[in-house]
Amino acid sequence: MIDSLREVDKWSLKNKSLFFEKIGEGVPIGVRMIIERNEITELQKVQAVRLLSEFLHEMNKLKNSIISNVGYRYELYEVFEYIKFIADSKDKLVASEISFCIKEAFEAIKSPRYHRIEQSKLEPSIYKLFENSNFDSSIVEIIGKENLNNLEGFILGYFYAIDSNELKIHVTKRYPDLKNIDDWINNKSSVNNWKYELEKYATKNPIEEFLKRYRNFIIEEEE
Repeated sequence: MIDSLREVDKWSLKNKSLFFEKIGEGVPIGVRMIIERNEITELQKVQAVRLLSEFLHEMNKLKNSIISNVGYRYELYEVFEYIKFIADSKDKLVASEISFCIKEAFEAIKSPRYHRIEQSKLEPSIYKLFENSNFDSSIVEIIGKENLNNLEGFILGYFYAIDSNELKIHVTKRYPDLKNIDDWINNKSSVNNWKYELEKYATKNPIEEFLKRYRNFIIEEEE
């Protein structure tokens, strides 16, 4: 980890800022990793999520400091000591999740293919992900267990990352509203609970039913 931060220390201010922003985007995945861990108690999971939330807050502060201060130079030693402190807290509850966030951010920014998308042109990636049928074969790999609770957690995590990093997405009317799923899922029931609706009426897997209705909505909007 320290070797990666030493390299980040040599990057431009822009790439440093993107690095800490990218770390924040990985936190929702880290939260999902915590929820799926069977070797820790529910109380430990709550403590771990709190630690990751604090970690996200500090990474956003670093990002915003770099953006707002021309010529700003963070102290590498202090950043490393803070990250190590959080990773080691509560018997190293979030060590692997924090390592994941940093590794993914480092590799993303370092990649020559990576480029910054202007906020006004940011693609609604989760919307296109659900639209693409290739998503179906890798859904377990992406959201964990194939159930509606994990799907909901994945969706909430996406918007949490977007809001935490103060990004803006522009979604066209052809896409269903993923922030208000009840509005377009509940077309057969008066119960205002989209998960209940899918569990009750799905002929096979509720996830498949969700994707079917999602894509049907897009088709109907285009007709």
